[in-house]
Amino acid sequence: MMRSILRIFITWALDTTYLLVYIITLGTVTIHEGKFSKLLHTYANWNQDYFAQPKRFVAPRTEEEIRDLIKKASKVRAVGGGHSFNGGTLCDTLMLSLDNYNKITNIDHNKKIVKAQAGIRLRTFMKELEAVNLCLPTLGSTNAQSLGGLVASDLHGTRCSEGYLSDQILSVRLVDAAGNIHTLRKGSQEMSAVCGAIGALGVVIEVEIQCVPLYRLSKKITIVESKIVEQDIQKLLEKHDHLSFYYIGGVKLQTCRMNTWDQTDEATSFLYKWRHFIQEIFDFFLCSFILGIGRFTKALDKFGPIGMEIMKLFMNRNLVTNAAGSFSRQLFYRHDEIEYGIPREQFNNLMPELLKLLRTEYAYVTIVEVRFGGASTSLLGPGAGRETVFIELAPSLTADPTGMFTAAEKLFKKYDGKPHLGKWTTANPEYMRRVHGKNFDTFLKIRKTFDPKGKFTNAFVAQVFGDP
Repeated sequence: MMRSILRIFITWALDTTYLLVYIITLGTVTIHEGKFSKLLHTYANWNQDYFAQPKRFVAPRTEEEIRDLIKKASKVRAVGGGHSFNGGTLCDTLMLSLDNYNKITNIDHNKKIVKAQAGIRLRTFMKELEAVNLCLPTLGSTNAQSLGGLVASDLHGTRCSEGYLSDQILSVRLVDAAGNIHTLRKGSQEMSAVCGAIGALGVVIEVEIQCVPLYRLSKKITIVESKIVEQDIQKLLEKHDHLSFYYIGGVKLQTCRMNTWDQTDEATSFLYKWRHFIQEIFDFFLCSFILGIGRFTKALDKFGPIGMEIMKLFMNRNLVTNAAGSFSRQLFYRHDEIEYGIPREQFNNLMPELLKLLRTEYAYVTIVEVRFGGASTSLLGPGAGRETVFIELAPSLTADPTGMFTAAEKLFKKYDGKPHLGKWTTANPEYMRRVHGKNFDTFLKIRKTFDPKGKFTNAFVAQVFGDP
């Protein structure tokens, strides 16, 4: 009992700190990112749930430094924003931060092609693109990650066709285990292997991306009946450029939140940045505190509907924004995540089973986010090779989600789900081979070429891919 109370106290204390910093700085500063403490000589990921004490933690500024460090290291893992939900970035030998390797190196304004060092954070990258009227056609739900981290996880957004950063990447420069540099180009097997490889092939140091002209999106949040979503999902996908849903799993509700984004020529909404700021605060308050109080008092069936009413009251309206800031959130409650990509045609079969599992069989409250994508060209990404629905569970860390994740993962695997390797998973080489087929064996051969002795392999990488 005392351990549970302590867990709640720590999580709410951190959440309160995150929220106050965000409000006081008017949304310009967030402090929940991966950090290395020189005092404790300890690295912690963004939610303070994964730790490492490497012999060295280095943030080089030049390509030569990066190559030399990798060449001389026995083991190395690269780390970006630390917005991960497993031990994939951890290493007890050398952890290599690219935070100082973070510049845009070239912009071809005519072709709209941009080259950038892989340590640049997405929020900085998008701000600099916006300044020259450029943008990315696909964005994820957070802007804290580095470009290198987005390549490592094969970033997806929620786009009914395509929808992956890897679709836009023209080339990457990769440092292998020997310190050699390789330029991997779009269309090659090596490029398909590096996207979603969680850094198992080497360290990506530069990314060349095909951008598009800056555009605006009309974002609408609507509270809808869940059964309507199931009945009309195909029509909704055809109607909207981008579409996602938030369910509150573990609560007796007949509704969910529908988010739509559609390209528009309308002018940006009045004070849209401030309205987006306020929306983030209410979103955070619901996910962290309202549902948390409901769980603690065992009154979720009362607090769940209250949460939906808050969203309906404060968020149920149109907002036209520049695309650069339309998708991503900056403020996150302390939580964990599991995400699997499921064949899109299985959406109506899986969702009722998952919600029943959370409500009656496991009795665990969590935000369930549903997004969509086409077929990724990556070898091992969660959307590789097929039209996909991405199902993500994001429970507050006021309670240990391990048991619930295990039960949910069993269900995802029943539908041949492909894991998002930046998040919680027990996937192993046997399962990866089952769902990815010959692509997995192709990946292993390419990995052997770039890292024959496992320099980039830590415990999590070995769990998922095995040793080279």
